[in-house]
Amino acid sequence: MTRRLVIAGGFLVSLGLLAYLVGGRLTALLRIGTQLDWSCVTAAVLCALGSYFMVGLALREVLALLGHSLSFPVVMGIALVSTSVNYFVSTAGISGFA
Repeated sequence: MTRRLVIAGGFLVSLGLLAYLVGGRLTALLRIGTQLDWSCVTAAVLCALGSYFMVGLALREVLALLGHSLSFPVVMGIALVSTSVNYFVSTAGISGFA
């Protein structure tokens, strides 16, 4: 129960932060959005997802070599969090998530 509340709270805080950041610039974003080639945006999103998939796959194989067996969804979650943290908090790998 507590875990679900924490996840729901984090989700709501994230949505609120996103609404705050995008809300004030919505007209500019819509103007830029009309000029985008959406096939390129789709390709970029697919490539980013493929990159996360490959990081998760590599991490799973390294863990298997070290004798740790984790399910693929768990490893994908770890890969997503570690990559996201490294993007937002650049600490040259000393954050512990690298």
